[in-house]
Amino acid sequence: MLLKELAVFEVLSTPIWVVHPFNERVVYANQASRTLSGEMSLNEMRNGIYSTCPETQLQHYLRYLDTMSEIFEVWTLPTANGLQSVYCKTTLIDTEDCGCLLLFEAVKLLAQNQSIHTGSRRYQRRNNGFFARFFMTNTAPMLLIDPHKDGRIVDANIAALRFYHYSDEEMRTKHTWQINTLGRDVIPIMNNIANLPGGHKPLNFTHILADGSLRHVQTYAGPVVLYNIRLMLCIIHDITEEVHLKKELEFSAAHDPVNRLA
Repeated sequence: MLLKELAVFEVLSTPIWVVHPFNERVVYANQASRTLSGEMSLNEMRNGIYSTCPETQLQHYLRYLDTMSEIFEVWTLPTANGLQSVYCKTTLIDTEDCGCLLLFEAVKLLAQNQSIHTGSRRYQRRNNGFFARFFMTNTAPMLLIDPHKDGRIVDANIAALRFYHYSDEEMRTKHTWQINTLGRDVIPIMNNIANLPGGHKPLNFTHILADGSLRHVQTYAGPVVLYNIRLMLCIIHDITEEVHLKKELEFSAAHDPVNRLA
């Protein structure tokens, strides 16, 4: 019965995967997705070199999808030109046999070094106007990034300079791949993020500070047009302590004698 419900997706040219949120098993994949993914497993696609996801466990999306219409993940998928980055829109569907399932739809595929051309105008900081005041005085670390120039950081607010421990001049010589543990592998992910609509759930990365230390961060990123230049605004949220606490709780649960008996 479930396959009959999902058979409508078979005629679509858009790759579709339907996944159980608890056992994380692919219960249905249409022809387009089978052709695209080949022998790659769901885990390999979600955790590849060009992948980033807001949550590692799919069941956590259930509570978000009650209040958010869409969540996006960036997957790694094979193509004729090698592994590439694709972002997938995640929505919740209700089925008679299995209840709520997660539907992943491959929205856009970008080549590893592909960028979107929008002209060669150069961003210059302006000290007046609402955006300048909002950007520079905000207590959250913020970066303005040019995704069309390999992710060059064209501006950073005071909070970001304090967080990364760079001077203003040093920060504006950096590219995003230089402060990300993924290195240049983050470029196709960044190109995909630049096309995501506003309001999507933040994505997780590990960033490198000036002293070489690592911090786990969530990035709220979206396109912004300033002075007729299309850029990407990234708001950085440090979740390092949360990540460490979560790992400690998972370790404690795994070594709890009561849980082992259960």
